[in-house]
Amino acid sequence: MAIESDILQIIKKKKFDDVETAWVSRIGQTPRDFTWFLDVARELRTAKANAQVADLLEKLIDALVAEEAWEDAFSMTAAAFELVPRQRAIREKAIETVKARYASRSDLADALTTFGLETAEDAGPAFADLRDWMRFEVGAGFFLFARGLGRVVETNLALQKVKIKFEKATPLVVRRDEAKKLLTWLPNDHFMMRRLEDPEGVRVSAMAHPDVFLRELLVHFARPLTAGEIRECMTGIVEGGSWSSWWNRAKSHSQVLASRERKNAFHWSESTQTADVAILAEFRAATFEKKLELARRHAKRGGGVKEEIVKRLIEELGRLAKGPAEDALEICFLLEELEGLPAGGTNPVEAILRGPGAAEAVTQVRDRRYREKIYADLPRLRPEDWHLVVREAFFAEHDFRLMSTLYEMLRANGPEKLADKVVADAVFSPRRSPRSFVWAAKNVLLREELKERANHSLVSKVLDALESPEFKELKAPLREHFEAGGLAFILFERTDRDGADLLLNLVDSAAGLEDHRKTELRRAIFSKYPDIRKRIDEDAIYVTLESLESRRKELEQLLKIEIPQNTEAIRLAREYGDLRENFEYHAARQKHELLNSRALTLHDELRKARLIDPSSVDVSRVGLGARVRLEPVSGGPPRFATILGPWDSDPDRGVYSYLSDFSKGLLKKAIGDVVTIEEREWRVAEIEPWRLGLEAASASESALNA
Repeated sequence: MAIESDILQIIKKKKFDDVETAWVSRIGQTPRDFTWFLDVARELRTAKANAQVADLLEKLIDALVAEEAWEDAFSMTAAAFELVPRQRAIREKAIETVKARYASRSDLADALTTFGLETAEDAGPAFADLRDWMRFEVGAGFFLFARGLGRVVETNLALQKVKIKFEKATPLVVRRDEAKKLLTWLPNDHFMMRRLEDPEGVRVSAMAHPDVFLRELLVHFARPLTAGEIRECMTGIVEGGSWSSWWNRAKSHSQVLASRERKNAFHWSESTQTADVAILAEFRAATFEKKLELARRHAKRGGGVKEEIVKRLIEELGRLAKGPAEDALEICFLLEELEGLPAGGTNPVEAILRGPGAAEAVTQVRDRRYREKIYADLPRLRPEDWHLVVREAFFAEHDFRLMSTLYEMLRANGPEKLADKVVADAVFSPRRSPRSFVWAAKNVLLREELKERANHSLVSKVLDALESPEFKELKAPLREHFEAGGLAFILFERTDRDGADLLLNLVDSAAGLEDHRKTELRRAIFSKYPDIRKRIDEDAIYVTLESLESRRKELEQLLKIEIPQNTEAIRLAREYGDLRENFEYHAARQKHELLNSRALTLHDELRKARLIDPSSVDVSRVGLGARVRLEPVSGGPPRFATILGPWDSDPDRGVYSYLSDFSKGLLKKAIGDVVTIEEREWRVAEIEPWRLGLEAASASESALNA
């Protein structure tokens, strides 16, 4: 507690005049020692001296107002409402302070009435709402992540809405309650606001004092910020190649700590001592893996922090005498880095690496640098069978670069053909070790001795892997094999016509590969082997111009209107906060998937579409694009049938797809031929192109066909 013992004694003895003397003296010396003032106020409240609390806080607020330290005055007023909410004097002081600060605001009187500061039973929340609203002055600065810095250009008290104009984004109209969640108010003296008037001066100052700027940012936002958020706030101040250097200097300050509540975020500690205490408290309570991370990050602080961390790591090593082996290995290497490994003490590294579970232990060590160091030392530690440990480690390793290291060790110094056998095993059973298969598929293109493995069988296995759950996290590097320079294109360049045909069949039948990747490979194959395209054209969908335009318009509507609108809805929903309980965000994401799925389907169908030309319809026999008049052999009214594509099929109007069973009985029939349809015999009486009289006859034909 910040209060001196003598102050506690005079409060206990209820010598309130002496308390007031000390209070006024402190105002004159350190008026912003708010921790002291609030602690004294709490002690007075405990002593049931509420009237004295209100009187003393009024004096502090008056002093802050005299300095025009308005935000500090408002913060102390809010604290006063929490401490003595029923003291009328505090309500009156709050109204007086608001009127003094916002005397020029035209909506001041209406705002006081709207938020009920003078009449509300609970004045604290009313004051907080009023304070939020009054910050929305025309010209006031606000920051919104993903939109940047903006200024208020318009307010509407009746609707409690404000309009914010941003530097590099579209304006935003938002309600006060939403604004409180989304926007961060910036006082005029904040460096993000000063940057608008003096960009070069702020830039020079930021580069010279990164810790000062980071502190101002973290303290003002009053919550942990990620490196990405911090960088966004520094837009126009620290950018491009300067960022990494600036950020490394800024975050190295002893009062910058990683957040325990938010992943990959940082906050500002009150002091170095407070930071050290927080670090050690977090270290003691952390899981083993987190302890290692904290040790690497904070041991460089030196002093008591490093001593405590090293001491506890040595204790942890003692507890790990019986395993897990990988944890013991990691602690040993970390202590070696920190120069904290006890001289002459027990070092289990060599015993573990000479033992039967060496490969499993090594590959589970979290730090890649340590694993690399161990692999390099294996031939010394196990001269007789190091290659067996390396072979086993290859299939358990999860870092592609270290897998290359292990392969090269076997190829350079291992038994003959062992390296080749390792690759063969990785390709033969992809699911046994998915990462090993991904490494092998990539390296057949990079290593001369493996290029013969770039064949159709490997392409087939890559396509199968894209549909396998074991490769859920590895699909991106697999899909690269179907881009220019990837496995599929390399194989196409080396193969003949039959090989290209087989490659096309493999790719076309792959459900796990996106259409745009298939399209690029198809285009290359068709360009080199047009006869393959001719065969593929048999899969075409024949359509009329009307149905083609209808689907084109649907696709255009999706791509230009519905999908962009949905994307904007996702972006706005994301701004509302925690995505786990954000219904609007998840609904928009679900709609996004449906819209994109429909767009992909339309794109694929349109790619296969071929127009039916009515001017080229052969009327000597029934075919695609023909309109046929059928007369019943046993007498009765005629029947009309038009043969078009599946997109135009409408049996109720007598329009049938050429793929339907009905059409298959008619195709290639000539005038005079008899066909059986629906257990009744009909004679082909007339054949004409479908456009001739179709529109005029549609209504009568519908009636006849019924």
